[in-house]
Amino acid sequence: MTANLSKLNELIKTGNYAKAEHYLYEFLKDKPNDYSLNKNLGMTLLAQKKYDGALKSFEKCYFINKEDFDINLNLSFLFLRVQDHEQSIKFAEEALIVDSKASGAFQNLATCYLEMKDFDKANKFAERVIELRGGITSNEFLKYTDFINVYSDILLAKQENKNFCKFAEQILEKKIFIGDLFLKLLKHDKDKIKKEYVEVISSIINNPENFENSLERNAQLAAANICLAEYNSKINKDLSERQFLDANKHIVLMQRSPIYARQKMYVNLTEYFTSFNEDSIINHINPEKGEGLIFVLGMPRSGTTLTESILSTAENIFAGGEKVFFTNNLWSIFSDLKPGLEIDPKFIEELGDRYLSTIELQRSGKKYFIDKMPANFLYYKFIQLALPKAKFIHTFRNSWDNAISLFKANFQDTIIYASSFFGIANEYSNYCALMRFWKKNSDHDSFFDVEYEKIVTNTEESIQKLWSFCNLSGEFSDIKRKAHYANTASQQQVSKDIYKSSLKKEEFLDFKDKFYDDLAQQDSFWGKRGI
Repeated sequence: MTANLSKLNELIKTGNYAKAEHYLYEFLKDKPNDYSLNKNLGMTLLAQKKYDGALKSFEKCYFINKEDFDINLNLSFLFLRVQDHEQSIKFAEEALIVDSKASGAFQNLATCYLEMKDFDKANKFAERVIELRGGITSNEFLKYTDFINVYSDILLAKQENKNFCKFAEQILEKKIFIGDLFLKLLKHDKDKIKKEYVEVISSIINNPENFENSLERNAQLAAANICLAEYNSKINKDLSERQFLDANKHIVLMQRSPIYARQKMYVNLTEYFTSFNEDSIINHINPEKGEGLIFVLGMPRSGTTLTESILSTAENIFAGGEKVFFTNNLWSIFSDLKPGLEIDPKFIEELGDRYLSTIELQRSGKKYFIDKMPANFLYYKFIQLALPKAKFIHTFRNSWDNAISLFKANFQDTIIYASSFFGIANEYSNYCALMRFWKKNSDHDSFFDVEYEKIVTNTEESIQKLWSFCNLSGEFSDIKRKAHYANTASQQQVSKDIYKSSLKKEEFLDFKDKFYDDLAQQDSFWGKRGI
């Protein structure tokens, strides 16, 4: 046993977390309540971004010892990841009781209040982090690139544009590569981009041997190429396209999930709900549940953020951004859906209850709440059953324009299909098929369709229809829309005028015909299935 524990410690020390996890599960069979083993398992799972498992391990430790600083801090971080702001704040505050100068706890609080759109509180806690880490230009501060991005978002959200530019320049002049910060400054004011910043990025690409770990190497090379591609987009179109292609080649090397695994998920959904009897659930759920909830869904980069920013200007409304709740709670059951399998009405009832509880603090008593997670189109039927009074807005745009927008974004950690036009074509067809299926098997007024092309060319009429569908009060304000904060790739686009330049894109033309061929082939697959 002692030898095995020594081996375990060595695995953790050298970063071999997958093997360490295996050892820990073996040890826990004999000692399921061992504090040290559960804590190490939590740390090991956290290092692998297995957040649900880590949360369970740390919660088990918390009930054994509520004064362990590491447990409280990690629980605060994990609840932040699942967007349970109330619990994240609670554990951050408990961590600060143990250590009143814990910069990580203040960072969690700053991020929490940023997501809750209490920007003054977010800024207050962020300034405490900066103080505890020795100031903006200290080596200690510069180690935390995640917080650098949080603080830059706070400054942009507060519309402190001069302070944002000053902050970004202070960081980038340290010759540190932080891709997100570079892109924010580029999109805010391209004239602020200095030659030295570009040289730092070029050095990343020209010296890949500096990265020992292949995962880190591909991640950094992808981010660096996207930065240069954006920088060159108005200078040298051909070079920019090559750099976007290079970026996505590196992203592909980081991914392991096959594209066709997603197709199987869509098939399971349509097969299951074709013969699904919802009567027992409908009779169990309060038909008024979900009043005031507005779900904006569709393909990523289809106009969900623009639509949310427009809606956010109404009275008595809170724009909650992209909530991960239904992905976290439903993704794992998709593979188990088989025709004839019954869903317990209690599960659906509790699903709705937990969602309402999770957004309660963020909603802060507002009548309307917007959840603009695009991927919620996958979970539509579950959401509609759990929250029958909710409204659904479906955004969509030209498939090729949508594809280009996806391909040019850095989705290496989140959207696996966006790194190839083939993957995007397959996903776009699957998404269209599922939306046809939902509409065919739902009330005719279940969705309000928002066509991106129409909302940017005939904005006033589109807004009137949105207001009517959602029963909103108050006048639309373009000033308020531009001030809208959204923690997405579209944030800085929303802060500008509604523009038409994103229509009928003439980019990556060598891939266009093949994209439409792949799209047609996948459409044929669904056509044969009668969808």
